[in-house]
Amino acid sequence: MLDISSQEQLNVPNWGSLPDKVQLPQRLVDFLEKEGPMPVKPDSRRGYHRMYLRSRAVMLYHDRFYAVYLSDVSRTGAGFYTPVQVLPASSVQLWMEDGQCFRVRARNCTRMGDRCYRCGGVFSRDT
Repeated sequence: MLDISSQEQLNVPNWGSLPDKVQLPQRLVDFLEKEGPMPVKPDSRRGYHRMYLRSRAVMLYHDRFYAVYLSDVSRTGAGFYTPVQVLPASSVQLWMEDGQCFRVRARNCTRMGDRCYRCGGVFSRDT
């Protein structure tokens, strides 16, 4: 994970206190029970295998905090669900529940339902 030096300067709010929370389209229990390596599709062009990473996180996007869920991670990027659309090439910061912070540059973002977008991106050091 990338260490973001500005982390100490920001007062990152608690996930539960944020008013803008993602609303997953499936039952939360079904979402959280998956773990380990993700299934591989025969026609996959991915460079690295993805692992399930089911966790709550706080996202900073356009100077505003959002309550999101992480869905998966690989050596080069991460997937997450967010209540707002994240435009491709945009940079977001994500704080995991254990305090780790990393920056992701969005590659895709698909609307899954009301207040639910499935986004994916690559780890980045950009500001």
